[in-house]
Amino acid sequence: MDALLAYALYKGLHDDTFSFGYAGAFHDEHTARLIALGEAAMEHAGAQRNARQRLAYVMVEAYQNIIRHRAPLAQGIARGCGRSMFLLRCHPEAQQVIAQNPVSKSDLVELQDALDGLSGLDAAQLKERFLNKLSNEGPRERGGAGLGLIEMARRSGQDLRHDFRGLGEEAVLFLLQVRFGAHSAIDTGVPMAAILAGTVVQEDILFFFKGPQLAGANEAIVQLAEKDLDERNDRAQERKRGLLAAIEVLERLGGPGSHGIMLMARNGDRYELIAGLPLDTKRSEAMGAKVGQVNALDERSRTALYRDLMLGRAAQEDPLMLALVDLSRAANAPVEWTYMNGAVQPFGALKVII
Repeated sequence: MDALLAYALYKGLHDDTFSFGYAGAFHDEHTARLIALGEAAMEHAGAQRNARQRLAYVMVEAYQNIIRHRAPLAQGIARGCGRSMFLLRCHPEAQQVIAQNPVSKSDLVELQDALDGLSGLDAAQLKERFLNKLSNEGPRERGGAGLGLIEMARRSGQDLRHDFRGLGEEAVLFLLQVRFGAHSAIDTGVPMAAILAGTVVQEDILFFFKGPQLAGANEAIVQLAEKDLDERNDRAQERKRGLLAAIEVLERLGGPGSHGIMLMARNGDRYELIAGLPLDTKRSEAMGAKVGQVNALDERSRTALYRDLMLGRAAQEDPLMLALVDLSRAANAPVEWTYMNGAVQPFGALKVII
């Protein structure tokens, strides 16, 4: 995975005030972390409590639909073109939740009928349809046929959008978009999600987030990365340590509340972590010098420098260097620093293998 990818993704999501994408293992335990992440993003945007609650409901329902209704696939396809993905994109005055998962073709007619039946209904009609369906059919073992779709449409106040893509003889890839508010990016949400899905598969990305450094969001993302991110639970502490150090570097480099982007992807039995943000040339050169200094140290010297910085025994206090040394100690290869002095917005990114 190249640092240029972080730059391209940051530019592609430039209208988003906050974005989060997840394509790791889907477990019930992640649900609470998603709620915390959405709450942090909405509170930062100054959203009212009822708006935060509506978004939280839709996030949970969309995520749970992936768990409950995705079709079983061979591992190669499940990690590839049939990959499940969850997206939260927040814009000024608007939000969108997108869920992608494979569904069996045997369920396709019922799913399409459920989606078609919701088009154009107002809140009262959606409520009536929900109650009628609940009383006539009751909740099914897998969560109810269309009940979740009805509630997501009712709470969002807008028609659901969707897309289907072929996955062979037995399954299709289903993409669902739930919208709140109005923003130009919402109109391109479904095709943009398809592009993101292709990048996720190509680079084996497990998650990414773009936006300001928010304590609540960072905590949720760290917990998500640590717990059940993929089948390598024995690497949980390495993932957590590397992510915490990278977040600290990003905060020290950009300042409080700075906007940036972070991605974690698989790389064999290791993980690649990229963190980047808009940066002027002067700060980039200083950062590049620090990275070069840290990479030149052997393990013993790096440990000694870390100890001196921690205890205040270094020549001068340098919180950024402390965070960078901590990140290098968590890494399994030298830290890479890339600077893109583009015409629109200069951007710097670091990459580590953990």
